[in-house]
Amino acid sequence: LDILVNNAAVMMYPKFKLTDDGHELVWQTNYLGHFMLTELLKPLLKAAPAARIVNVSALAHFYSDPIDLETIDRRYGWDSRQSYAKSKLALVMHAHELTKRLRAEEASSVTINACHPGLCYTRLVRYTPLARKPLNVLLAPFAYGFASFLFSLYRSAGNFVKWFILKTPKDGAQTPLYV
Repeated sequence: LDILVNNAAVMMYPKFKLTDDGHELVWQTNYLGHFMLTELLKPLLKAAPAARIVNVSALAHFYSDPIDLETIDRRYGWDSRQSYAKSKLALVMHAHELTKRLRAEEASSVTINACHPGLCYTRLVRYTPLARKPLNVLLAPFAYGFASFLFSLYRSAGNFVKWFILKTPKDGAQTPLYV
């Protein structure tokens, strides 16, 4: 196995939800699943002459509150934006820590990266203001910040915003493929 791209994600899920495994949905989808898959495939990646692990993260990790593993799966205080930001911060931290651990093994030829693909118009935005009614465009900057406002603007302004601000899925995939 030469490359592993950890890319599944859920963003701004509208309500708190636990998975059948007992974990908060966004945390499990965006981080725990990637962590587990990476750990399970690590022996195969280490056996390759030169392998890569790419964690598709997001700039949202800069806005994360500290991650508290004791409370990450609790309903009390849950916030959809923080849930997403924390999961993306965990991916960056995972890439950093795994790099340190693999470098300690002198024979390792695995490269680990975390990257932000940019703002892309994919199903990831299905729970953002972009997918809501046009009246919410006016409220989005106040409720969700400027990035969400751009998504909302796309819903109203159509192709202009899509062509000049949002990447296509194909264009967004170029960053993870490059690293």
